Amino acid sequence: MASSWFTPYRTTVRFAIPYILMLLIPLTIGYVLYLQTVAVVEREVTNANLQGLEQSKHMLERRMEELRGIIRLLQTDTRVARLQQIADPFAGTNVNRLLETWGGLYDFGAHNNFMSGYYLVFKDSGIVMSANVIYEADEFYGTVCAYEGVDQEAWREELFGEYMQSRIIPARRTLWDGQRAS
Repeated sequence: MASSWFTPYRTTVRFAIPYILMLLIPLTIGYVLYLQTVAVVEREVTNANLQGLEQSKHMLERRMEELRGIIRLLQTDTRVARLQQIADPFAGTNVNRLLETWGGLYDFGAHNNFMSGYYLVFKDSGIVMSANVIYEADEFYGTVCAYEGVDQEAWREELFGEYMQSRIIPARRTLWDGQRAS
């Protein structure tokens, strides 16, 4: 009985099987080539991205070394060192030292596009100084700079609570001259 059911389709099956096999061969070859191509493209993209990251890392390391050089220049400046010992910067001849130090500061941000400026913060005198302006710390924090959610006492504790040479403070939401920055 089965042979009588199969008989009318015999010619169709006889031609269809070789046709399907002929279609499967290029499909299989195409699929294997596709997988190999994807692997090669993935490897090339990964290598290109790693090279870009490595290049960025080296550039960032050079910039950080420039910043370390600037920090060393400021640390070895005798005027800055003398001003660190002054408790009352507005008494007597201390004003002259303050102005002499301020006048000797160099605006590194003008020649370095990696940093826009810097501030020297003196713990004992409560002075914050840049190449362009001098503030008292109480006036500086809140007027010029403020971290969101951090009051002035917490800021002072973070800044002066422990010795920090060449420590980088993590980025956070900050207000600079009333403008949000991070």
